[in-house]
Amino acid sequence: MFENSTAKTRKQFLRVWSILNIAGWFLGICLVFLVDLNVEYTAKFSALRTFLIWLPLGASVSVFQWYKLKQLGINPIAWVVITTLGFSTFFTLHAWVLNFNSFDYRQYNIPAWIINLGEVLTTLVSAVMIGGSQSSLIRKHISGAWVMAYVLAAFMAFAVLALGFAIKSVLLETLYFLGLYFIAFGPVKYILLFALTVLVASITISLVTGKVLLKQLSSDAIPRTG
Repeated sequence: MFENSTAKTRKQFLRVWSILNIAGWFLGICLVFLVDLNVEYTAKFSALRTFLIWLPLGASVSVFQWYKLKQLGINPIAWVVITTLGFSTFFTLHAWVLNFNSFDYRQYNIPAWIINLGEVLTTLVSAVMIGGSQSSLIRKHISGAWVMAYVLAAFMAFAVLALGFAIKSVLLETLYFLGLYFIAFGPVKYILLFALTVLVASITISLVTGKVLLKQLSSDAIPRTG
């Protein structure tokens, strides 16, 4: 009976933790689009503008995460601040690297592999930074596995994005064959790819970090619903 109760508690925690994380990502992305629409557009890359636009994502995800982890005695202000700054830095670095593939830098003929390598490195550095910062606040309960959870999630999302671009021609031909011209030739395809990437990132982060929490917390320490 006790084992069944413990298993039920763990499944319930993982389910609620995943829902909260995905909800945080969804709300955060919506807020990012709203901020982007109300911030003055600049043709050239602006690190400050990019950083400010992505602040709502980290803030939203961190608040939803903390709501479930509050029973562990985590400082809410510190958790929200470091997660918010970490997420904004992550997307700003990616935008900065991708900017080297823009029209402004075409004259330098920067090889695609260098830009791709830059994306991989910024993904690794950013994931370690976010996971490491959060890990410092829950080190009494969780070990360095928390950092690896973020690294895995980040590269899973990166892999989905890379795969999408790799099979782009096949997907476009399929959409064209099915008569879905508005997707094949419009901006919708990029929105769908972005949505898929965000979905993979949010699900991966929630599942992997949830598993880490369940593995390293005792049954009595697992945060209950509410």
